[in-house]
Amino acid sequence: MASKQMAYDHPAYTSVYSVALAPNAAGASAIGGRFVAWTAMALKSIQCGVITSGTSTTHIQRLLIYRNGGTSTETTVMMTLGSAALATAVGNYAATSTQTLAQGDMVAVLQGTDATIVAAATLELVITPGANVTL
Repeated sequence: MASKQMAYDHPAYTSVYSVALAPNAAGASAIGGRFVAWTAMALKSIQCGVITSGTSTTHIQRLLIYRNGGTSTETTVMMTLGSAALATAVGNYAATSTQTLAQGDMVAVLQGTDATIVAAATLELVITPGANVTL
């Protein structure tokens, strides 16, 4: 398949993409679903919510970015969720301008030290203007 670049204002570059990650399993430092970027992208935000209540009142969620080729893994503390049910234990992380992905980079959410909590996350992304897209 071929790829191409388009004008900076093409709808592919102005649309916001939402990707739901599979929930993590219960257990400290568990990682749920992962997302692999198909082109250069920028993270706009990440939303997390508790599915199964835990025992910790300060449950930390971290953003992991694995760089293509295994050159680095970046970890950023995104938010602290309570141990309550989904209705009250939700968080929104506004990504920084430096949290961009190259084609092949992988994003995941790492849960904190709570042994029983289960959480899910959704990524909000945009394709970087000028990035290659598949025809």
